Amino acid sequence: MMALRLARGFTGKATIIRFAGHFHGWHDSATIGYQPPYNVPSSVGIPAGALSHIKCVPPNDLSAVERAMDDDEDVAGIILEPAGGSNAAIPTRPGFLPALRDLCAARGVVLIFDEVISGFRYAPGGAQEYFGVKPDLTALAKILAGGLPGGAVAGRADIMSLLAFKDDPHANRYERISHPGTFNANPLSAAAGVATLEIVSTGEPQRVAGDLTLKLIAGMNNALRAARVPGCVYGDRSSFHLLVGQEDFTADDADRVLDRADPARLSTGMGRLTQPVRAALLLEGIDPSGPSGRLSSAHTEADVEQTLAAFERALDRLKRWEIL
Repeated sequence: MMALRLARGFTGKATIIRFAGHFHGWHDSATIGYQPPYNVPSSVGIPAGALSHIKCVPPNDLSAVERAMDDDEDVAGIILEPAGGSNAAIPTRPGFLPALRDLCAARGVVLIFDEVISGFRYAPGGAQEYFGVKPDLTALAKILAGGLPGGAVAGRADIMSLLAFKDDPHANRYERISHPGTFNANPLSAAAGVATLEIVSTGEPQRVAGDLTLKLIAGMNNALRAARVPGCVYGDRSSFHLLVGQEDFTADDADRVLDRADPARLSTGMGRLTQPVRAALLLEGIDPSGPSGRLSSAHTEADVEQTLAAFERALDRLKRWEIL
């Protein structure tokens, strides 16, 4: 919310463009475009006025962004998860972020990266370092405070200068953006965050988690081939996504899921098979937390081997249950 307010305050405009399947919190204006159908809020109790300045366009579609800008001269900013929507289940196409960066710069639109998930996970500098694209504003949370309550907005100095601080003689509702917060300057969150960021700043945790994830994905796809089960497992940089039992995918499609399915299809994952697949894995001692999972630097090669063995047994169990 703070990043959206900064973009609007800086440009003097109101409209925010967002992408289908991307998640930006639970405030009213973020409830449209997160889950299919993308043109309606994901909850009741949302007044229509809260959505009047939000435009949702398909992900990875630069032409759709251009049309939205052409149709509305009041565009203040564009917000997206740079690594992809729905926990990166809808990956970002190569080349899309640089093109979007250039378009925003040319049109005077504030580009906002929501790095609550990808920040520090993809690289010490977040997904923006990994993809080599610098936004105007970045939203961060979770790991920023070492798992304790905390978050931040970072970005260009000229935009950030709109924030009002305590005892600022220029702070007023006509010139500045209010910056209250229960956990502002919380010493416990700050201490946990500093300790965590010192660890992730080396880049080693990201490398370990990324390498293990790629090994796990390759092993799971080999297991699907061996068991002759349709579907695939895909992902990168510590997250993986299960499409087990999906007839429209094969294990060879892991690197091209965007060419095989639209965003709504990918966001639904395994559909009705989600719970049976998770149940079978739980019985084998593995919990992927639904259709997706994440690895960390705390995991080891042995953990990957254990997970792959459990995945093979789970596939066999699902076949015996006549679910696959």
